[in-house]
Amino acid sequence: QISAALSRCRNRGATGAKPARSGAAKMFDDQDLGFFANFLGIFIFVLVMAYHFVMADVKYEGN
Repeated sequence: QISAALSRCRNRGATGAKPARSGAAKMFDDQDLGFFANFLGIFIFVLVMAYHFVMADVKYEGN
């Protein structure tokens, strides 16, 4: 029993994540979640910059 538990721990690797099973849906790990959060933050920041660039343009202001 102890050797089976140790082999399961060795199979998890450095991240501690379970090995992916074929045919099963893969969960997001910490690295995927961090990439998604960074990408979403950069995308929203670019949208805000584009909004301010368009709204500050002189040709759109009324006289």
